[in-house]
Amino acid sequence: MNSDGRPTLRCLKDDLPNDWESASDNAAAQQSRVDKPLPELGHPIIRKAAADFPAERAVVQPARESISGLSDPVWWKVKIGGRWRGAVWEDPETGQGWLCAAGYRREREASDFYKGFMAAVAAKGPDIFLPTDEDRALLKRELQTHTLDEWSLSLQELVRSAALTHWESFGEAQIDVMHPIATEKEIALVTVTVDRETIDDEVLLEILISIECVDYAHLPLVQWAELVALSAVDRREQRWRSLPIAGVPTHSQVLEGMDVDAVAYSMSQEAIPGLFELGDTAHFAHTGRLVESIIEGEGVKSLCGAFFVPRQDHQDLPKCPHCTAIHNAMSD
Repeated sequence: MNSDGRPTLRCLKDDLPNDWESASDNAAAQQSRVDKPLPELGHPIIRKAAADFPAERAVVQPARESISGLSDPVWWKVKIGGRWRGAVWEDPETGQGWLCAAGYRREREASDFYKGFMAAVAAKGPDIFLPTDEDRALLKRELQTHTLDEWSLSLQELVRSAALTHWESFGEAQIDVMHPIATEKEIALVTVTVDRETIDDEVLLEILISIECVDYAHLPLVQWAELVALSAVDRREQRWRSLPIAGVPTHSQVLEGMDVDAVAYSMSQEAIPGLFELGDTAHFAHTGRLVESIIEGEGVKSLCGAFFVPRQDHQDLPKCPHCTAIHNAMSD
């Protein structure tokens, strides 16, 4: 698996001083703290290299021009407008395209990019331009992130489809969750159950989501799948209640009236998997887990059963009446 043509870190820092579309991209490149895939950075020669050397190659390759005089390895020219020029090397083992150097076109001048690049390779060898172990490690992380993102989106769609299929009646669906890379390995089983009733012309809908871990070697991934499954249906984290079912994390919520249609509509909209909306109610929870949960970003179960991540100042939020009643009863 490859990415679109991408710059090396050396090329980013040394060869692209201006013409950036975004000041933030420029600063991130100079400081080696880029938080997006390198082929997506806003610079004309980077975009051109990504377009000319896509991850998914066509059956019929477009005509390319090599840099004459350099054959070990072969370098390919990348041109955009009348200003920027680049040199791309294709890894013969993987086919990954790397923008290893770039500069200005200055026809018939000694400072022309291709003249300078050829002279540097002839004098010092190609290794100073080729991707380093750090470049390859960054590529690996980007590809893994992309794979996880696609896997999360797929799981989100499967959970939404299962819920909406039974939204108007009653039903249960099970989803086999496979490992995002070792795709033949099952790591979890998600069960989505929907029950709908009408009482005195008021629609009540209960939805339960459980996730059973099949392979504990991948527990962190299963825990992430749990968050993706819940947010796929309702992103309001405090609406979910955790049920005391041993060994199988199970969460439920009851929707009433207009909320039934509102949640169904929200499932038809694009959303980032695993992203929840902050709560609007202050809950009571056991103090023994609060500090750890705040630091680690893990969810806790409140006295009323709501599942939430404690990351807000609770002082100005209204207190949950159910938690308050339980807390007061415990105090007596």
